[in-house]
Amino acid sequence: MRRRSAPFVAATATVAALSLTGCIPTLARDEPTPTLGVEPTGAGRPMQQAALESALPTSGEIGDSWRADDDGATSRAEVEHFDPTHCAQLARTGPGWDEVADTEQARAEAAYAQEGSSTTDFVSVSIASHGSIAPDELYDKAGDAVADCGSFRLRHDKETWLEYQTSPLSFPVLGDRTLAYRFTFEAPTDNGPRTVRLDIVTIKLGHNSVSVSQVSMDDPPDPTVTERAVRTTITRLEQQ
Repeated sequence: MRRRSAPFVAATATVAALSLTGCIPTLARDEPTPTLGVEPTGAGRPMQQAALESALPTSGEIGDSWRADDDGATSRAEVEHFDPTHCAQLARTGPGWDEVADTEQARAEAAYAQEGSSTTDFVSVSIASHGSIAPDELYDKAGDAVADCGSFRLRHDKETWLEYQTSPLSFPVLGDRTLAYRFTFEAPTDNGPRTVRLDIVTIKLGHNSVSVSQVSMDDPPDPTVTERAVRTTITRLEQQ
C-alpha cells in the first residue's frame, strides 16, 4: 500500500482544503440558473447527511486501480494563508463565501489513492448542501481571481510559503456553474522538491456543490479520472 511521505502530506494538506471548499476559473453553464424564488429540485434540492454520503463514489467508480484513502487531508485554507489575500477567492473563502458557509447543513467527503502507479496520485470528492443558494456573483469572482492570481503564495507552515501558479482547466459544462482550474507548485519531499499539479472542478447545483480534485506528482493528472468522478457524483446525487 502506497503511503505519502510526511513532507508531501504537509505540502498538499492546505491545497486539499482548496478542493474541498471549491473554487475555480473557467465559468460555464448548460442550464439556466434557477429562477429566484423557485426551489431547485433533483440534485439541486437541500439534502441531509445520509443522502450526501450515499452519493459519494466507490473507489471502483473512480477507476479500477483506485482504493479508498483514509489518509486524505481535510485541512482548510484561510484568507490569511494567501498572499495576496484576495486570491483566497480561489478557495471560496472570505466575504460572501463565509456567509454561505454559515448555512451549510451537511457535508460528505471521501478520498482515494491510485494503486501501483509510478507516481503518487490522489482524488478527493466533497459534496456540501446549504440552506441558501450561493449567488452566481461569488462564482464569477472566483473565476475572475484566476486572471489576478496566475501566481501567488500559499502558507505551507509557520515559516514557509510556497509559490503557486494557477491556470484555467478545460472541462465539460455541467450544473448551474462549472468551475475548473489547475494549481502547479514545487512540494518539498525527503528527496528534494517535486512538481505537484492539482486539478480542481466545482459544480454548483442549486443548494448543493460538488468539488472534485486530483493531485498528481511529476505527471499531469488524468482528466478522464476527474471527469468520471464528477459525473458519477452528480448522477448519484440525482438518485437520492
